[in-house]
Amino acid sequence: MVQADAGGSDSSEPQPAETDARPERELQARVLEAHQRLLDGDPVASADLYELLLDPLVRALRRRWPDASWAEAVEDAAVDALVQHIRAAERYDPARASLLGWLVWQANADLINVYRSAQRQFERNVEIASQLRNEDEARFLDTVGGASDRYPVLENTGMWGRIRAAFPDRRERELIWRCWVEGERSTEVAAAVLGLSSLPFAEQRRQVKSVKDRIRKQLQRMGLADEQD
Repeated sequence: MVQADAGGSDSSEPQPAETDARPERELQARVLEAHQRLLDGDPVASADLYELLLDPLVRALRRRWPDASWAEAVEDAAVDALVQHIRAAERYDPARASLLGWLVWQANADLINVYRSAQRQFERNVEIASQLRNEDEARFLDTVGGASDRYPVLENTGMWGRIRAAFPDRRERELIWRCWVEGERSTEVAAAVLGLSSLPFAEQRRQVKSVKDRIRKQLQRMGLADEQD
């Protein structure tokens, strides 16, 4: 029979809760150390935080947004949250939450905004499609096939005339059609439109995000997209 020690605890018994919590505490300690190095100007601290936190952050967000259609949006939100933290690390207060918890909160808020804007996006797309049909209904109704087949018919209509002037690169105009009118979210589709399919996926994703961010800002200045698009 195993004897308990003087404090009443049995030192030979396993402590599952303690064991399960240990990796989390170790991760938190490493994250806090990297965060402090980031504040101190260590040039490799941002890469260390990215490596430590990206996968746990994505897993936590996927538990909240499990539908496969949100997989890419979840990854984008995780990356954006990390990038924003690296740019303004001083905003994080370790006394209030773990850094992982803080980033989950921010990324989840961004995803909620995306979700809430979906209805507004749908309504705006319907309005745009209606305007395009009204401006050139005969040619529009005669057009069939995928986006790349429909798209040239619309190039010279009123609203798309403005877009054509603002975006002289035809690939960018097709990307606007795919992403802002049809609601396409796939990085692979956007990369194909931009001619980036031969690049590694991580580089495709980086360049697609850069182009889409630039296009979004220009559309917002033109009054064709709001802050949530």
